Amino acid sequence: MNIMTTVFLRYDNLKIYYPNSVLATKPIMNYYRSPDMGEAIDFSIHVATPVEKLALMKERLLRYVSIFISCFVQSDFPRESTVEMPALGPGSV
Repeated sequence: MNIMTTVFLRYDNLKIYYPNSVLATKPIMNYYRSPDMGEAIDFSIHVATPVEKLALMKERLLRYVSIFISCFVQSDFPRESTVEMPALGPGSV
């Protein structure tokens, strides 16, 4: 959806553009749901970041996911695209 138009993908993958002013007066039915989609967030952590701060970040991320669990779907990501932080404590870095 853009400021002036909305793009629909037809059954044969042809993009159809409609002015939003027209769509505002018409009912819209979705006959085909889009496949599940995902988001990736890349961020960098400075090498001098204390381990305690990393543990706090992990705790906060896990708490956020647990609060909004209905927004997340468990998925099998390729191992090379993830970073695990299993033992965040003194002597783990």
